[in-house]
Amino acid sequence: MLLLSAVLLFPLVVAGQQKQNADSLTYSLYQQQQWDELIRVGTSAIRQGVDHFYMQMRVGIAWYEKQNYRRAIPFFRQARQLNPIDEAATEYLYYSFLLSGRIADARVILSQLTPAHRQKLGVEVPSVIDQIYIEAGPGFSGAADLKQQNKNRQQTDTIYNQAWYYDDLQYYHAGININVLPQLQTYQGVSLIAADATQTVNYQQKPEADFQPQAIQQEYYGNVQYTFFPGWKLTPAWHLTHTRYDVRNFRYDDTLGLVSDTLSMTRSDNLFWLGISKEIGIFSAELIGTMASFDGNDAWQAGFFANAYPLGNLKLYTRTGIITLRNGQEADHLIFHQSVGTRVLPSLWLDVSATIGNLRGYTEQNAFVLFNIPEDTRFKTEALLTWAAGKHLELSLRYRLMRRTSSYLTYINNEDFIVLEKDYNFNTFIGGIKWQF
Repeated sequence: MLLLSAVLLFPLVVAGQQKQNADSLTYSLYQQQQWDELIRVGTSAIRQGVDHFYMQMRVGIAWYEKQNYRRAIPFFRQARQLNPIDEAATEYLYYSFLLSGRIADARVILSQLTPAHRQKLGVEVPSVIDQIYIEAGPGFSGAADLKQQNKNRQQTDTIYNQAWYYDDLQYYHAGININVLPQLQTYQGVSLIAADATQTVNYQQKPEADFQPQAIQQEYYGNVQYTFFPGWKLTPAWHLTHTRYDVRNFRYDDTLGLVSDTLSMTRSDNLFWLGISKEIGIFSAELIGTMASFDGNDAWQAGFFANAYPLGNLKLYTRTGIITLRNGQEADHLIFHQSVGTRVLPSLWLDVSATIGNLRGYTEQNAFVLFNIPEDTRFKTEALLTWAAGKHLELSLRYRLMRRTSSYLTYINNEDFIVLEKDYNFNTFIGGIKWQF
């Protein structure tokens, strides 16, 4: 009987000894701040069943001290489940969410703290109006060489030719972010774009007066961001535009020759976006889909994005996306997006990106940016500087270069014509001011 009892109790004794050894070793490593070894030993112990509040906290703190906040999150979440009333676990989880860019999850944790706990941390529940954002800037084309090239070509054309040039634009936007619930926010904004254009026409080597209309586009944008489960976010969004512009049409009259009519036009476009994202350790994945109507033509877009935070924080992050787009009756085509961001100074971030594919009718950033432009655009690159100028103030400066395609129409004879295409650059600078309450 004694032998049988010893055999039965031996595994329990060994397990107890292993737990004691793991506790003793990880506690010693914690005191010595040997974070790498603590992560190795502690993670191995948890996998072998030595799983309790202090073990989870030690490994989480080790990742936190290495500033790999995304790796720390699962351990603090598990520690909080094992001891829901422990303030240290809640605080570490809150700051891990905050410092890793998971702001929506941090808001939910903050709402669960008692007033005394929030006062201890020196934080407050966000106000109903969370932030006010204003951005504006000019755009201008680099089509001077293109204009000269077409002017030289017009001298040899004998029937009829015309070309459109899209010159300067001015862009203005203002919006607010509203906290409806800790897990539910909405952004509402309005924009105005004033874009200048020039139409040149030559008939039998006689130039008509340049036609220089201005298009005015009014926009309304809104989205809802709903964190329906930790790490899961649903984002419906909409972008509505109303555009006023003039067009000049030419016709031939037997008596008067070439005559033109100027028509005032209006156009309303609308786009609806739905995105769902999931946080997965140092990665996050996002599926998006859009439905739109551009000048009466249906369009849609679908895509997958993968974000990576190799260091587990906001010092380095990437975003990669594959999107398919159909605009009107055009065939589906693919778009590839890649961006990289880094913190260059303690309060200064730099993001650079490139997007390849025909972007006419393309939308990005939760449908905030909509390229309902009149020309094909096959490449876009951007650089964004963001400066956290203070506790409440954030300033940004964005440069965007788009490779757009200009069309030149020329009639070889009274019936046959050709369209010549030429790429040129369009540049935009946008400055932004964000005030966070």
